[in-house]
Amino acid sequence: MSEGIKDHSELSEAAAQSRASVLRSRAESYVALSRHDAAIADLTEAIALAPDNARAWRLRGESHRVTERYEAALEDFGEALRLEPDSAYALGSRGQTYAAMGRLDEAMDDFEHALTLSPDSLWILEAKADALVDLDRLDDALAEHSKIIALNEELAYSWVARGDLYQRMQLYPEAVDDYTRALEADADYVRALSRRGRRCG
Repeated sequence: MSEGIKDHSELSEAAAQSRASVLRSRAESYVALSRHDAAIADLTEAIALAPDNARAWRLRGESHRVTERYEAALEDFGEALRLEPDSAYALGSRGQTYAAMGRLDEAMDDFEHALTLSPDSLWILEAKADALVDLDRLDDALAEHSKIIALNEELAYSWVARGDLYQRMQLYPEAVDDYTRALEADADYVRALSRRGRRCG
């Protein structure tokens, strides 16, 4: 139990579960506000009260990942997956953690597993594409970006991401086309404007 957490040994089981639920909900609000240390504190207390709740472990793992506490994140995602083996969220987030640590083969294993459970998850597909780029598997990364766009053509960011990959592959007309499609989706998207301007200038 971390420093500052109250002793709840006198709480009934029902009271402990209720408090843990409130702490998890507040932690989600902290995460939305990027107050990850506060979220971690609440989730640590929630876990002490209700250690079998996979959601608490997932949420704390994500806050650890975002704050670059990667070993702690791996431990939390591992516990979440022990409790809930088919959690695409935990697998995808653990994959992102492995990728950030340069453990790309392990990242790919988690992304592949997660996508068997949630094949249309755009953020997992995007994370997988990024890992493929890091592995210098550019054609495979391009295929993932095309899947993302096929699932939702209205996301300007997705067009820019594929355009950037085309540019890296020296496929410049294709890159310009994608930046143009991004601007059709969002005419004020500064990143697309700057990328297309640089390529057309």
